[in-house]
Amino acid sequence: MAELGKKLPQGTAPPDMPTAEIIQRCRPPKPEIDANSFVDRFARWLALWTFYAMTDHEIRDQAIDMALDTPRKR
Repeated sequence: MAELGKKLPQGTAPPDMPTAEIIQRCRPPKPEIDANSFVDRFARWLALWTFYAMTDHEIRDQAIDMALDTPRKR
């Protein structure tokens, strides 16, 4: 939705930047401790680093769909 509304950040990560570094650089500040802000923080973090790490929107959407369709083992 953010992509369609042109609300994604401008710019790109350097092509040689490792994904682990992209993930760390996109980490938002720690919020107040409550259930909503805790979940919101991680949702925003996931959205940002996937945007910067996977610049092709079709590949990014496929990867997220695959991750959501894969059952988690606990």
